[in-house]
Amino acid sequence: MTSAEQILDIINKEPSEVSAETTAAFGGELLNSEQYEKAIEYLKFALEITKNKTGNESITVARLYENLAVAYLKIENYGLSATASRKSIRTKRELLLPTNPALAEGLEQLGSIYTLQQRFDEAIPPLEEALELITKIYEEAHPLVASIMMNLARAYAPSGHFDKAKILFSKGIEITKELYGENQPETIH
Repeated sequence: MTSAEQILDIINKEPSEVSAETTAAFGGELLNSEQYEKAIEYLKFALEITKNKTGNESITVARLYENLAVAYLKIENYGLSATASRKSIRTKRELLLPTNPALAEGLEQLGSIYTLQQRFDEAIPPLEEALELITKIYEEAHPLVASIMMNLARAYAPSGHFDKAKILFSKGIEITKELYGENQPETIH
């Protein structure tokens, strides 16, 4: 029995005793197995349970919003994805220190969602903030630094900031090559 089947078995046997953690875990399993519509149902239910227990001020709430953003992104519902991502960031700002990489990851997620929607001017501020935060946390030769640099370059170029895009993309590729080597999938862009 897979972990998803085990969790579903628990949910079906004792629905009144279902915890947010169990429901969120099942939603995560569905997300990982690319069953996005079902994942959204379970993640929303887990979010409802969690908010009823803890209110909006919980790192679990932030993570659930983040997972919902991914699920909505996978079904190409960019509007709901961006909304969930913004809610995750708002909650993280209230709960986490600015030196927590989870905040930079959330900002990168939001910027990437806007980039996919070709809303480049809206993508730039969260990506710039993410880069500023993450370079204070990690040395420059870190995968998240490279990822944010390349995502910001992807937003800069269509906005006419070609010089900035070229510099950031070159730095991102250089870091990636340094970390993974010349011929790795992470390096080939």
